[in-house]
Amino acid sequence: MYVRILQANAKEKKRLITSFVVPAHNSERNIYNCINRLFKRSEERTKACEIIVVDDGSNDDTYERAWSAIERNRARHPLVRAKVIRHSASLGKAEAIKTGASKALGHVVVVNPNTA
Repeated sequence: MYVRILQANAKEKKRLITSFVVPAHNSERNIYNCINRLFKRSEERTKACEIIVVDDGSNDDTYERAWSAIERNRARHPLVRAKVIRHSASLGKAEAIKTGASKALGHVVVVNPNTA
C-alpha cells in the first residue's frame, strides 16, 4: 500500500480529501467488487473521498464494469466521488498509478497496487 500525504496546515487537515487510486489491467472479474468495497469504506469515513480507477489498456470489459459499479454506487453513496480514466494502451502499473495520482484531488492519495 502506498500513501502520499501533501503538506497541510491544521485548518486544512480537518478538510482533507482522501483519494483512492485503483490501477487495473484486465480486471473485469475483480473490479466490480473492488469498487463496491471502496465505496462502502469511503462512506464510513467522515471526510471527503474519491475513487479513481485507471484502466491500463485492458483487453476485456474492465472499463465498462468499473463504470457500472460506479453508477450503481453513486445513488447509495452520494458523498463519494468516482471516475474511471482509460489508457489506450497498457503502460504498466507504475504509469497507471502516476496517472491516478496526477488526477487526484485529494490531499491524501492511497494506492493498493494489488487491488484489482
